[in-house]
Amino acid sequence: MMPDTLFVKCLFEFIGTAILILLGDGVVAGTILNKSKGFNGGWVVITLAWGFAVMCGAFIAAPYSGAHLNPALSVGLALSGVFPWAYVPAYIVAQLLGSFVGAVFVYIFYKDHYDLIRNCVLFVRCRQF
Repeated sequence: MMPDTLFVKCLFEFIGTAILILLGDGVVAGTILNKSKGFNGGWVVITLAWGFAVMCGAFIAAPYSGAHLNPALSVGLALSGVFPWAYVPAYIVAQLLGSFVGAVFVYIFYKDHYDLIRNCVLFVRCRQF
């Protein structure tokens, strides 16, 4: 059994959030990026995969950290008095770093597909010059 320290709790918040973002953003990238195997998978694939991503992140982090996986939940639990305020900054840092690392992995895994994009159809606020 792992020790019940703040470091271990934050480590599992980091890992759980990274897995959540890796799987969730990964399926979105796979369904919208042209020439990927999941291209045009549709919203059902995305919503089911996001549910699976949340479940995987929660299963990994829950035994050690409570699986907040979101700064809003950490702050909300602290406001209600269920979670110590002293842990909130560390949890938020771990969650933000985990989400960043998960997003970087998605970019690395789909970099070849991102490089194929020649127009701005997928991006909300880009301009074609």
